[in-house]
Amino acid sequence: AHCFAIGAAHSYRLKQKASLFLTLGTGFGSAFIVNGQLQEEHPAFNGTGGFFHHSFLTGTADDYFSTRWFLQQYQQRTGAKVESVKEMATTVTDDSAEIFNDFGNNLGHFLNNYLQDYDCEELILGGSISKSAHLFLPGLQEQLRSSNRQIDITFCDDTEECILVGAAILAGQQHQQETGRKAKNEKRKASQPLLPLRAEPDRPEGYDVFPYMPSGKKIYNGFHSLANEIYQERT
Repeated sequence: AHCFAIGAAHSYRLKQKASLFLTLGTGFGSAFIVNGQLQEEHPAFNGTGGFFHHSFLTGTADDYFSTRWFLQQYQQRTGAKVESVKEMATTVTDDSAEIFNDFGNNLGHFLNNYLQDYDCEELILGGSISKSAHLFLPGLQEQLRSSNRQIDITFCDDTEECILVGAAILAGQQHQQETGRKAKNEKRKASQPLLPLRAEPDRPEGYDVFPYMPSGKKIYNGFHSLANEIYQERT
């Protein structure tokens, strides 16, 4: 969920002060970004690292906001089995429509206090279940309206790409931190003078420590540019 949150915030240019990110699929993932910073230990998680262990109705949040809840509910109400949420969404019946509506209501009911207590202005949903947003969004919105807060809801249909972008950004941040620590703790032992960082405009004749030839292509620098390239190449 952390990679998804960072990647979605970057790819969708999200600018709200406080945003909650959820991944809805095999499990229930969650992350907060406040003032552009990922909150790895947000107070709402109560030390659990996410909402998945939090109590809800007769079980945990993960019991109610994951694929297995849909499959269990469908079998309980119809006596038949389905293989996926996608199958339920593409062959909508009265029973499956009611299940999706219940899901939206439950999700809104669970989130209301957290969104209000932590002044969240934006809710971003990803994962396979979010692709069926049109079926559960009315129930979700109905519950969120009861809090009298304006919450912007964004659905990401490119969750996997957002995760890759986020992973690249987080890797870049970690690399910068490690490089900074090494530079602070390690002293250069060599006695040779440092090479210049850039070539001088007036290049001397003879051996050139900066040999080059035109490649005809742009040269990028940094993990953010890598993240952008991954996002642009998504299929």
